[in-house]
Amino acid sequence: MGLRHPDRLDGAPGQEVSGKSLGDYMAENIFEPLGMTSTSYGMTDDMLARQSTIHSREADGSLGFLDPQPPINTGREYGGGGLNGTAPDYQRFIRMILNDGKGNGNQLLKPETVAEMSKNQMGDVRVRMLPTTNPARSLDAEFFPGVPKSWGMSFMINEEEAPTGRPAGGLAWAGLYNTFFWIDPVNKVGGVFMSQLLPFVDTKTIQAFYDFESAYYGAASA
Repeated sequence: MGLRHPDRLDGAPGQEVSGKSLGDYMAENIFEPLGMTSTSYGMTDDMLARQSTIHSREADGSLGFLDPQPPINTGREYGGGGLNGTAPDYQRFIRMILNDGKGNGNQLLKPETVAEMSKNQMGDVRVRMLPTTNPARSLDAEFFPGVPKSWGMSFMINEEEAPTGRPAGGLAWAGLYNTFFWIDPVNKVGGVFMSQLLPFVDTKTIQAFYDFESAYYGAASA
C-alpha cells in the first residue's frame, strides 16, 4: 500500500454504476465490513499522526530519508494502488480471502468468486522479470526467479513450490515501498511484511521478507 496516487479519473465506469467515488465504494463495501479502520486513500488526523517516514537505500548500503516525502491526501483514487493502511488491516483482508470471502462476520465475496480470483487467467503466458526504468524507485523485479508464475484476477500465483516453502497455488503481490504479502490456500495461512523504503525490491528488504516467510514454513514443518 503506497502513498502515491495518479490523477483521479472522474466519471470512470465503476463510479457511473455506483454513483460513488472509488474510495467511498471501497470503504462501504470492503474496509468497513472487514473492520479495516486504518485504510483509505486519504488520511485522517489520527492516521497522519501514525504515519511512517519513507526511507531510501543509499549507495553505501545505509538508510537515508526520502526527501521530499511523497504527498499525502491528494484526493486521487484509482484501482491499481495508492491506499494508505496498516499491516493489521491488511491481515483482515487476507483472512477474508482465506475464508472464502467471509471476514469479520460479513460475507463480502462468494466462495466461487474467490476461487475464480485465485486461478490462472493468462493461459500459457508466465510472469517475467520487470526491468526497471528508474533504479532509484525500483530494481529489476521478479519474485522467485526460475519458479513459473501466472496471474489470477487479483494475485500472482506460484505454479510450483517456492524456495520459502510456500506451496504451489500460493497467492501474492507487493507495493512500491516494499510491502509484501502472501496467501496460502493449501495451509490456510497468510503473511504481511511492510516497510517504507525505496527502491522497490531492495535487496536486503526482500531477503528479509523471504526469511520471514521461510521461518514460518520451517517452524510449521518442524
